[in-house]
Amino acid sequence: MRERRDGLGDIVVMGSLVMDRKYFSAGTHTAAAGHRTQAVWSVERHHGGVGRNVAVNLARLGARPSFVGLSGFGPDAEPSRTS
Repeated sequence: MRERRDGLGDIVVMGSLVMDRKYFSAGTHTAAAGHRTQAVWSVERHHGGVGRNVAVNLARLGARPSFVGLSGFGPDAEPSRTS
């Protein structure tokens, strides 16, 4: 791909931007003898969405993509607007 001098990417990707949550089992916990054992989970949040994933993979292949996307409203959307 040729080098651009205007700072823009070679490819514009348009798509969604969402917050993915990944849940991992961190073990189990038993409160007291005779009580039910419950799973303990840890949660990680990561930016996701098909358009975002396409832009990242294009960059990994050596392209310089620009990303334009929409997110929803609420606490999960706030980190997306500043990234």
